[in-house]
Amino acid sequence: GTFNGNGHVISGFNPGSVGKADGSYSYTGFAAWLGTGGVIKNLVISGNITNSKPAESLLVGTFAARNNGTIENCTSLCSINLPGTEANTKYKYAGGIAGLNFGGDIKSCTNNGRISAAQPSGEFFQGFLGGITGDNFARIYMCVNTGDLLGYGTIGGVAARVANAAVYNCVNTGSINRQSNKCVLYSGGGIVGSCSEGSSLFNCLNSGSVTALYAGGIVGSSSGTVGERKVIMYCTNRGAVHGYYSE
Repeated sequence: GTFNGNGHVISGFNPGSVGKADGSYSYTGFAAWLGTGGVIKNLVISGNITNSKPAESLLVGTFAARNNGTIENCTSLCSINLPGTEANTKYKYAGGIAGLNFGGDIKSCTNNGRISAAQPSGEFFQGFLGGITGDNFARIYMCVNTGDLLGYGTIGGVAARVANAAVYNCVNTGSINRQSNKCVLYSGGGIVGSCSEGSSLFNCLNSGSVTALYAGGIVGSSSGTVGERKVIMYCTNRGAVHGYYSE
């Protein structure tokens, strides 16, 4: 189905979380899961989003916690804050537009909200925070992030992680840093925190500052097997880049 906001604004947005019965996943967003063929477009949402529901994986996005469809011409004015008291939480995926972009398209969208995630208290943890999406396995193009990102694990101004996916014509002006000195921010990139094989970044601009263990104006870290193709072309960084040491 299609949800066409026709340029209207939903304000005071403060959703609860939807969890599976087994407690392995918890979804928070305007749509918990936007399926293949589903469309959300021409909508503005403002408010405050949080998710502290105990679950192994937290997925949080203003318009969709998980996107397999299309999100187009949407703007988030929501702040996202994920506390770090969940001892059993291993994964956090948070994005201004979608928490996880899996097989879907995000185009002509803007995030203006601050995104913050505290490191869980457990021994095993991975965080993926992005101005547009936390984890990207599809396409993002003509999107802008202006919100600051504070967290741990992997952070990108547009996408925290990109795998077999593409990011085109995107801009980030938000700063990237640890949520606190107790957090470990491994990879931070002005556009993408971590880029793996089969991924492409074209014509992107970053002007936000980046501070991380592995820090880059465009990409924080790039990994994959020898011979696998990754393309970064026509990208520009104007932001300050800082590395820090942590034991």
